[in-house]
Amino acid sequence: MSKLQRLRDNIEALQHAMSSTSEYDSEILNKYSGFGGLTFVLNPLEPTAWTKNDMMYYQDTVKLHELLREEAGSDKEYQAWVESLKASTLTAYYTPGELIARIVDAPNAVGFKTRVVLDPAAGSHGAFAQYALSSCNMWGNMKGVLYEKDLLSGFSHELCLTTEI
Repeated sequence: MSKLQRLRDNIEALQHAMSSTSEYDSEILNKYSGFGGLTFVLNPLEPTAWTKNDMMYYQDTVKLHELLREEAGSDKEYQAWVESLKASTLTAYYTPGELIARIVDAPNAVGFKTRVVLDPAAGSHGAFAQYALSSCNMWGNMKGVLYEKDLLSGFSHELCLTTEI
């Protein structure tokens, strides 16, 4: 998927998650993939500050910042979202499903009966917890603790989890 499509999908998911008038749509929200590697979203919003290569992302980046400004309850909240966005462009990583399965299944494979799953960076989908929940019939009752430090991923995450943990 192109960076531009990821940016557009993220904006659409955030718009949907932040809208109090729209009905929950998991198809839209599940397209959210965070801003890891999309460092251009941190460029100043003046076109002259953008490189020729990044100009294709300019209009959508402006749209992202307009959305955040509109939805933030204060300038302080907007700044917190931008700081979280800044941190996530450098550190966000989405774990492949095969690796999640191996990590979650490993304790059971050696005889431990896992009953609690900690998802330390739940992102927008809570992938570790979702995998563990889908395996519940195999292990019995399961509890999950989900945490996400990225404010924007965490915001969309509140609506993305459809199974109560």
